[in-house]
Amino acid sequence: LSNARNQARTVICLSNLKQQSTAFYMYAEQFNGYLPPSYAFLKLPGYSQLQWQPWAVILRNTALNFGNENYAGSSADPTKKDDIFFCPSVPPDNKNPTWNTDYATNELMMPGIWADRPYLWAALKKIDRIANPDTFLVFDGVGTYNAWNYQTYGTGAPEDVISWRHGDSANFLHVDLHVSTVRFDGNFSPAGLDPFDKRWRGWE
Repeated sequence: LSNARNQARTVICLSNLKQQSTAFYMYAEQFNGYLPPSYAFLKLPGYSQLQWQPWAVILRNTALNFGNENYAGSSADPTKKDDIFFCPSVPPDNKNPTWNTDYATNELMMPGIWADRPYLWAALKKIDRIANPDTFLVFDGVGTYNAWNYQTYGTGAPEDVISWRHGDSANFLHVDLHVSTVRFDGNFSPAGLDPFDKRWRGWE
């Protein structure tokens, strides 16, 4: 019975990622083919200073048209409208309303931006120009907007940000809309997820 429950949660999580893929493509249609940033510091109506928004909140407020009530740090219930951003294998009391998601992004494909630093906007990528269709976009995360990014974190292990919560496996959304499950084999770089794996670096 326990195995059946875990399998059901895995299936729901994969469905969540598949639905997120639709939101990514809806966003790209609205913004000239570009993927959203992994986070942004933006000037929002009613605020004198830049406000921080992670990628899930950006999708809520654009492609999913949920409005501005769920910006990071708000008191709004982050699970009220969008279960697709919350993995059923994460206990409710472990959900962090500041991050507004149980998933993480590949920051190599979705860099962060600041409204007052226009040079960062040039790093944003168009979804149809990512050469490798297996490129990771989103995956089971451990409470961070960042992917494991070898350019930023040196040779840190993927398990620092990937949550192997589905029976020692994790689910991934790829840039061509398909989803997959990768099993952690106990090695430092599980299942080939090393810093130079082309599934992180979609331009190759």
